[in-house]
Amino acid sequence: MTHQPPQADHREGRLRALAHRLAEEDPSPALPRAVRVAMTIGPLAGFGVMLLGVYLAYGAGAASFLTLAEVGSFVGGGKFVIFGGVPEAAPLGVWVLACLVVYGDLATALIMMANMTVLYRTPFIGARLAAAHEAGWYVLHMHRWMRRTAWLGVAAFVAAPFQGTGAVVGTILARVLGLSRLATLLAMAFGSATGCLALALLGTYGRNRVKELAMHPLAAMVALGLAVVVIVVIGRWFTGQSLAASGATLPDDGDERREDPREKELR
Repeated sequence: MTHQPPQADHREGRLRALAHRLAEEDPSPALPRAVRVAMTIGPLAGFGVMLLGVYLAYGAGAASFLTLAEVGSFVGGGKFVIFGGVPEAAPLGVWVLACLVVYGDLATALIMMANMTVLYRTPFIGARLAAAHEAGWYVLHMHRWMRRTAWLGVAAFVAAPFQGTGAVVGTILARVLGLSRLATLLAMAFGSATGCLALALLGTYGRNRVKELAMHPLAAMVALGLAVVVIVVIGRWFTGQSLAASGATLPDDGDERREDPREKELR
């Protein structure tokens, strides 16, 4: 039998405790049951309709491709799954995938807002959401302007094309900043659409340059490698991962106007 290091056990225990506390304080049970059911089932049913439409219009291959792209956007691909539509052989283009990502972000926000209490109390998922809550704390301390602009800060965070800037942490950030459900949804829609538009335009440009890149494969590989390094470095800074990895203790600067009291549990 393998055992986790003491530090890992301590972190897991702390995250579970935080998840329990957040579940107790979550306002989602105040929503009428019918509204919560609609916010949960509606997005899933909408994706089913979308999948059926793609199947009828483009065939089973395109429907499978769409499903894989949606799953990929949740398991690390983020908005970059849009580039899956760049090759000419791709069943679906970048614009369809961009719309899919925006829909996925809005669906995630709706489901989370309706079921946050249940999710926090669900084994494994609750701890992962508490970790996302902790990540949001680092983001807000790395970028203090987000605490002052709230709605714009959430929209900018969701628009950024980095790993960890999707709907899950974005919804938690909106909650910490005190945004209403409607404001959260609007910020999510604006931010996701802006970020996906930029990547779709870049993908369209790249599709038109594929043949040129094929003529200079070494240069293309070097450029791609540099782009990945830049994205990773900037992404770690923007999402606060570099601050978290350093183990830095963030000082209390007295600016608590928009800071959720629950954040103190992470200090």
